[in-house]
Amino acid sequence: MAVALATLTVAACGGGGGGSAATTAATSPGTVPAEVSSTVGTFASEPKIDLEPLASRPQAGARVIYLANSAVPTDVQNVKGVESAAQVLGWQTSSMAYDGTPAGFANAMGQATSEKPDAIAFAGQEPDVAPDAVKAAKEAGIKVVAFAIATAPTGLTGDGTSGVALGIEATKQQGRIAADWAIEDSGGNAHVAVVSTPAFPSQSAKANAYVDEMKAQCGGCSTTLVNVNPQDIGKKVPAAVVSTLQSDPKLNYIFFSFGNLSLGVYPALSAAGLTEKVKPTTAVATPETFQDLRDGRMAMVLNLSVEVDGYLILDAVARSLATDAAVVTNPSPFQLFTKDTVPANGTPLSPSDYVDQFRTIWRITP
Repeated sequence: MAVALATLTVAACGGGGGGSAATTAATSPGTVPAEVSSTVGTFASEPKIDLEPLASRPQAGARVIYLANSAVPTDVQNVKGVESAAQVLGWQTSSMAYDGTPAGFANAMGQATSEKPDAIAFAGQEPDVAPDAVKAAKEAGIKVVAFAIATAPTGLTGDGTSGVALGIEATKQQGRIAADWAIEDSGGNAHVAVVSTPAFPSQSAKANAYVDEMKAQCGGCSTTLVNVNPQDIGKKVPAAVVSTLQSDPKLNYIFFSFGNLSLGVYPALSAAGLTEKVKPTTAVATPETFQDLRDGRMAMVLNLSVEVDGYLILDAVARSLATDAAVVTNPSPFQLFTKDTVPANGTPLSPSDYVDQFRTIWRITP
């Protein structure tokens, strides 16, 4: 990824097809390109944390406040990962919940700033929803680090964040990998309702990357975007999905840009008699999503373990504390699971030895 000279970039390695933006023309209907099959094979295996090791071990004692969006269950779960990563680093961490609105985010940012930590971290929220609050934190000498957002960081200069973990390229990659799976699974005949939310631009970017991959790699496939509000998760989203499927009988797959969007959808599909017609899939899962996979209510999960999320977030914080330049990391610790490959119990970790891998990356010896 090309970046300005002032930007420190840690790029991800990736598999074929889904690992980089598609450039091939759409294939004939009913065919599956070799690069699509290669991508599916690559990400069906346990991944590596493809981040460059730090120049030196982070200094112990840093204090980080994590702002958790209470409207998004996976973000609340990120707190445990952040706490676990902090223990490995010898840091102190605390969390503040907010209601997911720009005003709530701004208030939480202001409260966190008043406590004068070394860094404030959060996920999903673009800094421009509360620019004054982000700017005030930076002016107080606090590093502001975001996870999975579309906006590039500005570093010491500018009004944006100091760093971004799981930047836009990694987010788009998730969309391409998930699309490749549907292309192969359908034999080049996937017609997909793509469910996402413009409230989170990174999720829109993932959904758009999914759509673009379908156009580039599958002449017999089609997509229909379904945009919803995060506040409607488990409420209005199921009805919106059912309505979309009923309006287009050709649709035979659903892709949720993150797993929480699927809450309550399967019962709605069952009530409408649609469970045998479509295959739901998602990127980013919860324990409930994996149980749906085991029970046949979900066909595929592209996993990004929430336990690993916390480590990715504090990794970007560590890199930000070491430099005034902007930090972007684009790792690809993603793994495809189906009913045939998901463990019988529990939530799979991708990768299972992530703590040891991060210890190596952070130059922390046991």
